Amino acid sequence: MHVHHAQLLVGSLEWASAFVPESERTPGTDVTVIDTDLLSIATVRELSRAAALRPVSRPYRTFVVSARGVPHEAQNALLKLLEEPNENTLFYVIVPREDVLLATVRSRLHLVATEDSATSSHFEAFLGLSHAKRLAMIADRVTAEDAPWVADILRGMEAYARKRRDPSLIEEILKVESYLAGTGASKKMLLEHLALSL
Repeated sequence: MHVHHAQLLVGSLEWASAFVPESERTPGTDVTVIDTDLLSIATVRELSRAAALRPVSRPYRTFVVSARGVPHEAQNALLKLLEEPNENTLFYVIVPREDVLLATVRSRLHLVATEDSATSSHFEAFLGLSHAKRLAMIADRVTAEDAPWVADILRGMEAYARKRRDPSLIEEILKVESYLAGTGASKKMLLEHLALSL
């Protein structure tokens, strides 16, 4: 098989799906799809067991693993799996940011694409607005429950902060993202806070 056995996609699962052929992301006997906030060591152990099995109806088994976070002990188990792969396996690992993974794990993965490489057009437009218009747009989009817009703006802010190498802004954005992931957080207040930090 000429395809690299372990591919890395950095971005959202929705975006990454475009890079994973449909036959590779439709769960079945030889296709396992995992989409989780936190990839546990128990899940990685299950993956290892499944990866050791022979494919049933295809030449190889495919594993699509999308995780927002991966604790260190799970990464160490994942590293072992990637270091000694069964030749009949193909992995697609999807994470929101490259720094979610340890450098040792990243080195075992072939980076296919990064969603941030094309900075969000929504964010470019947002950045061009005055403070007052930014706040008005946030109120408008949050009221409309426009989750894709919110995600786009956060991604754009993160890419912008990284480009400017601004650690305090990166920290603020990561903090806001973690609050937004919780329940009961005020999206409007958190996004307004970030908009004023830009």
